[in-house]
Amino acid sequence: MTFVAACDSPSSGRCVPSKRLLQSFSIFALPDPAAKQLFHIYSVRLGRFFNSLEFSVDIRSTIYILVSACIVMYYRILINILPTPSKVHYIFNLRDLAKLAQGLMQASPMNITNQERLAILFSHECLRVFSDRLVTEYDREIFSKHLNTTINCYFKINLNLANDPNNPLLFCNFLKSDDRLYQQLNDWKQCCPIFLDYQMKHNLSEHSPLKMVFFKEAVEHVLRICRVLQQPGGHLLLIGFDGTGRRTCLELGAYISGHSMYELTIKRGYGYQEFRDDLKIVKIRNSILQQKKQTNCMLIVGFQNGYTTK
Repeated sequence: MTFVAACDSPSSGRCVPSKRLLQSFSIFALPDPAAKQLFHIYSVRLGRFFNSLEFSVDIRSTIYILVSACIVMYYRILINILPTPSKVHYIFNLRDLAKLAQGLMQASPMNITNQERLAILFSHECLRVFSDRLVTEYDREIFSKHLNTTINCYFKINLNLANDPNNPLLFCNFLKSDDRLYQQLNDWKQCCPIFLDYQMKHNLSEHSPLKMVFFKEAVEHVLRICRVLQQPGGHLLLIGFDGTGRRTCLELGAYISGHSMYELTIKRGYGYQEFRDDLKIVKIRNSILQQKKQTNCMLIVGFQNGYTTK
């Protein structure tokens, strides 16, 4: 029997593995890839995507500029927005760069037709990947400054989209029922009748009824949830106080994305074995639902201590 394990460096409060355990393994250190290597990786990845969908020549000629902007933005956030004891979730790594690229690959040649629209999409994905994690206005101002600088430097466009609270930059792929075109919203109120329609369908089904008021912040949260759930391997951590509408937003977002929700019942004594039993139930239900083609997958939700995880 052969064991293969992977672990991060013992920093940021992580436990140091025991020497007794380590002496049983051959240890290989894998350094982070250099910026040149990242540029090559994502140039190939995004290049294949834009070429396979036959984007315009203007867009395909901007691939290297787009990849450079992604990498520069990632390093600027990594260096300038650091974790603190009160902001322990400010940990950015290469997974965030991969999420940024994955978000850009939701683009369609039908609406991303020039560099300005590509820059707007890039701004939106940076907001979702980096800015949604920030909890103070000061940190968001730092992010906005670096985002505007990056766009001006690489796309030669002055957008300044990150600091407009009255007209936030939002994208979705369900404005029209007959297609799933990932496109920009002109106004957050465009989603209100669509959400109301989904809420009515949800309440007419076997689900527990939803009673949601669609104000600006609620619409933004549902759109963020839908964006993550509709991506392969999407996971969420919703941070907030009890009674702020996390469960309602998540339930509506899951319904719009075609997911069935399974909520963990976390109580005293809930441990690893109980979690394994819940996973067995989820896998069985998921198999049944996929055979009936009623849903994309099962969504596992747990609420505890002010956190929501998926």
